[in-house]
Amino acid sequence: MKEKGKILLIDDQEPFYKLIKRYFTHTEYTIDYLSEPDNLDDILAVNNYDLLILDVLLPNISGYDICKNVRQKYDMFELPILFLSANDNSENIAFGFVCGGNDYVAKPFEPSELIARVQTLVRLKKLYKANRLLNQELEERNRFLQMNIHDLKSPLMTIMVLAGLVQKDFDANHENYSNLDIIVKTSEQMLKIVNEILEFNKLENNEVNLKFEVVNFDEILAQVLDVQKPLAENKRQSIIVKKEVSEQLKLKVDSEKIVRAVNNIIGNAIKYSPYEKPIETIVSKSKGENGNFLRLEICDSGPGFKEDEIDKVFTSFGRFSAQPTGGETSTGLGLMIAKQLIELNHGKIWVDRDYNNGSKFVIELPLVENNNI
Repeated sequence: MKEKGKILLIDDQEPFYKLIKRYFTHTEYTIDYLSEPDNLDDILAVNNYDLLILDVLLPNISGYDICKNVRQKYDMFELPILFLSANDNSENIAFGFVCGGNDYVAKPFEPSELIARVQTLVRLKKLYKANRLLNQELEERNRFLQMNIHDLKSPLMTIMVLAGLVQKDFDANHENYSNLDIIVKTSEQMLKIVNEILEFNKLENNEVNLKFEVVNFDEILAQVLDVQKPLAENKRQSIIVKKEVSEQLKLKVDSEKIVRAVNNIIGNAIKYSPYEKPIETIVSKSKGENGNFLRLEICDSGPGFKEDEIDKVFTSFGRFSAQPTGGETSTGLGLMIAKQLIELNHGKIWVDRDYNNGSKFVIELPLVENNNI
């Protein structure tokens, strides 16, 4: 049997309570009654009311003051409040909302209108409660998954390192060498997935710590190329760097986070570009309303994005029509992570819709002028 909603009416006129109770006789609600709110805190503490109905004009305290007191412990969704009063001028109604009321019904009223408004407020309260419980459950699941995913790192590292050590004992043409090579590469892929999921969770939970420092962008790019060039060479690709400025471009950023973001973008270009096709990176300087910016363009020769996919590029777990050209795996998180890391460093990133030879990602980060160092 469905549990009835519980309503508490505070009004100094008991005949009015009996009238209200009669209106709600054949509804899914029960009505409790208080003529004086002296012990209201205790009553609310032991009764899980879905709605509080208040008269405004009470002998010793106004309904507005009761509402203010209730709002110190219960927010508007934990315990909705409906004012029911003969004070029907706009100022009184507005003040009721200012005090924390959810709704205001003026006397005289149509019973059907009152019942409809009560139903709406109670439903909102129940939805709020269900949503809060769901969020709590999701947080608990998230903590459980994050803990277990984090615990995967150590065994994966152990497998990868040990397989690499054993691999050295075999000739490159030996069958065991090839099998061990599969173990090493698969472990590397799994470790990358684990790290991306952990980073995604940190970004989602605002747990990212930033260490800003002034750094030359050449140093950031060099770190990225150290990682990405071997991956490109495996597909007989080359990474071409074009610098359109001779000066040093200095940024005040968390360099580790920017390295991570650029790695994700260039890694994505390698993943979706055909074998033997180059990836081009162009480093330049641009001017904006708020100063000068480093501009980094990363261009690949892959299939690019369809028009209806571009707005989804930086969403989590994005899936697109293009497929990796070397059988690489993807979590669907890399581009979203890159965007958030860039934005945490006061920059921006977007896809150039007008580029027709593949895909082009553009990153801009504010430059540090010499007089601001």
